[in-house]
Amino acid sequence: MLIACASTLSCAQGKRPFLIVQLCLKDQSGVELFESEMQALAQRERLRYVDGASATERDLKVMGSTGRNMHANGGLIYVAVEGANGFGLEGGNLGLNDFDVAIGFADPEPGEADLRLDFVAI
Repeated sequence: MLIACASTLSCAQGKRPFLIVQLCLKDQSGVELFESEMQALAQRERLRYVDGASATERDLKVMGSTGRNMHANGGLIYVAVEGANGFGLEGGNLGLNDFDVAIGFADPEPGEADLRLDFVAI
Protein backbone atom coordinates (compact mmCIF):
# COMPACT_ATOMS: atom_id res chain seq x y z
CA MET A 1 0.00 0.00 0.00
CA LEU A 2 2.75 2.46 0.96
CA ILE A 3 4.68 1.62 -2.19
CA ALA A 4 1.60 2.22 -4.33
CA CYS A 5 1.00 5.62 -2.72
CA ALA A 6 4.63 6.64 -2.98
CA SER A 7 4.73 5.78 -6.66
CA THR A 8 1.90 8.23 -7.37
CA LEU A 9 3.76 11.17 -5.82
CA SER A 10 6.06 13.22 -7.97
CA CYS A 11 7.77 16.55 -7.68
CA ALA A 12 8.20 18.93 -10.54
CA GLN A 13 11.76 19.94 -11.14
CA GLY A 14 12.45 23.40 -9.75
CA LYS A 15 13.69 26.15 -11.99
CA ARG A 16 17.41 26.65 -11.93
CA PRO A 17 18.95 30.14 -12.07
CA PHE A 18 19.61 31.26 -15.62
CA LEU A 19 22.59 33.31 -14.45
CA ILE A 20 24.83 33.20 -11.40
CA VAL A 21 27.27 35.98 -10.54
CA GLN A 22 29.77 35.97 -7.69
CA LEU A 23 30.76 39.18 -5.92
CA CYS A 24 33.60 39.76 -3.51
CA LEU A 25 32.63 42.32 -0.90
CA LYS A 26 35.46 44.26 0.73
CA ASP A 27 34.38 44.00 4.38
CA GLN A 28 31.33 44.38 6.65
CA SER A 29 30.61 47.84 5.23
CA GLY A 30 30.47 46.19 1.78
CA VAL A 31 27.90 43.72 3.12
CA GLU A 32 25.79 46.58 4.42
CA LEU A 33 26.09 48.43 1.11
CA PHE A 34 25.16 45.27 -0.83
CA GLU A 35 22.05 44.74 1.31
CA SER A 36 21.12 48.42 0.98
CA GLU A 37 21.46 48.26 -2.81
CA MET A 38 19.26 45.16 -2.93
CA GLN A 39 16.60 46.97 -0.87
CA ALA A 40 16.81 50.01 -3.15
CA LEU A 41 16.47 47.77 -6.22
CA ALA A 42 13.35 46.13 -4.78
CA GLN A 43 11.83 49.49 -3.94
CA ARG A 44 12.69 51.04 -7.32
CA GLU A 45 11.25 48.08 -9.26
CA ARG A 46 8.27 47.62 -6.90
CA LEU A 47 9.39 44.15 -5.89
CA ARG A 48 9.52 42.43 -2.52
CA TYR A 49 12.76 42.50 -0.51
CA VAL A 50 13.48 39.51 1.73
CA ASP A 51 16.25 39.25 4.30
CA GLY A 52 16.29 35.60 5.32
CA ALA A 53 19.66 35.52 7.09
CA SER A 54 18.34 35.29 10.66
CA ALA A 55 15.82 32.54 9.88
CA THR A 56 18.40 30.60 7.88
CA GLU A 57 21.00 30.89 10.66
CA ARG A 58 18.40 29.58 13.13
CA ASP A 59 17.58 26.65 10.84
CA LEU A 60 21.27 25.83 10.40
CA LYS A 61 21.71 25.71 14.18
CA VAL A 62 18.69 23.40 14.55
CA MET A 63 20.14 21.08 11.88
CA GLY A 64 23.53 21.16 13.57
CA SER A 65 25.32 22.52 10.51
CA THR A 66 28.84 23.26 11.63
CA GLY A 67 30.67 22.85 8.36
CA ARG A 68 33.14 25.33 7.00
CA ASN A 69 31.51 28.53 5.73
CA MET A 70 28.02 27.59 6.89
CA HIS A 71 27.84 30.78 9.01
CA ALA A 72 25.44 29.21 11.51
CA ASN A 73 26.86 31.38 14.30
CA GLY A 74 26.70 34.71 12.50
CA GLY A 75 27.87 36.41 9.36
CA LEU A 76 25.35 34.73 7.04
CA ILE A 77 24.17 36.82 4.11
CA TYR A 78 20.89 35.81 2.46
CA VAL A 79 18.73 38.37 0.68
CA ALA A 80 16.27 38.16 -2.17
CA VAL A 81 14.31 40.44 -4.46
CA GLU A 82 11.13 38.78 -5.70
CA GLY A 83 8.38 39.62 -8.15
CA ALA A 84 4.84 38.31 -7.94
CA ASN A 85 5.48 36.12 -11.01
CA GLY A 86 8.47 34.35 -9.45
CA PHE A 87 11.07 36.42 -11.25
CA GLY A 88 13.82 37.74 -9.05
CA LEU A 89 17.25 37.18 -7.64
CA GLU A 90 18.78 35.80 -4.47
CA GLY A 91 22.19 36.48 -3.02
CA GLY A 92 24.06 34.83 -0.22
CA ASN A 93 27.30 33.49 1.17
CA LEU A 94 26.18 30.06 2.42
CA GLY A 95 29.08 27.75 1.69
CA LEU A 96 31.30 30.66 0.69
CA ASN A 97 33.82 32.80 2.53
CA ASP A 98 32.47 35.62 4.71
CA PHE A 99 32.51 38.34 2.05
CA ASP A 100 31.93 36.26 -1.09
CA VAL A 101 28.36 36.41 -2.36
CA ALA A 102 26.76 34.38 -5.14
CA ILE A 103 23.71 35.94 -6.79
CA GLY A 104 21.33 33.69 -8.72
CA PHE A 105 18.81 35.17 -11.15
CA ALA A 106 15.51 33.34 -11.64
CA ASP A 107 14.55 32.50 -15.19
CA PRO A 108 12.09 35.23 -16.29
CA GLU A 109 9.06 34.71 -18.42
CA PRO A 110 9.48 36.11 -21.95
CA GLY A 111 9.25 39.91 -21.92
CA GLU A 112 9.75 40.20 -18.15
CA ALA A 113 13.53 40.50 -18.02
CA ASP A 114 13.63 44.30 -18.08
CA LEU A 115 15.01 44.58 -14.55
CA ARG A 116 18.05 46.84 -14.57
CA LEU A 117 20.77 46.22 -12.04
CA ASP A 118 22.86 49.26 -11.22
CA PHE A 119 25.31 48.05 -8.57
CA VAL A 120 27.98 50.42 -7.41
CA ALA A 121 31.44 49.10 -6.63
CA ILE A 122 31.01 47.29 -3.34
